[in-house]
Amino acid sequence: MADSTEMQDVKVTSPAYPGYPPQQQPQQYGYPPAQTTVVPAPQVITVDRSGQGQGDVQDNMVIAIVSVFFCFILGIIAIVKANKAKEHLMRGDVDSARRDSRLARQLAIAGIAIGLGGVALLIFLFFILPLIGFGIVAASSGY
Repeated sequence: MADSTEMQDVKVTSPAYPGYPPQQQPQQYGYPPAQTTVVPAPQVITVDRSGQGQGDVQDNMVIAIVSVFFCFILGIIAIVKANKAKEHLMRGDVDSARRDSRLARQLAIAGIAIGLGGVALLIFLFFILPLIGFGIVAASSGY
């Protein structure tokens, strides 16, 4: 008899999904009836990535890449700073993006200037100076 009373207390519900057998609800023994608890929804924070106010910040990646051909070390540092400027801009940190962008541009320009200055010095030392020296020697020899 005890078995038949337990069978009467078990509730059988309709299947939630067609093709699956019906599920049995567990029997509650002396617990209070199930209560509905209301949980407030989490607060949603919207990040504006439309670029408003960020249009004047450039990452200067192109000039940083070009500067590698003139001064390798400063060019690599400029590329790293230009990449950081791009990351700051994607996060919305405009002040840090401007700072790193400005530093990348300055390093790239310095690298290009050092490279061009070095090439000009080499041209002067190996081409112009020997021609001047040859002209002085030729003038003193009487030709």
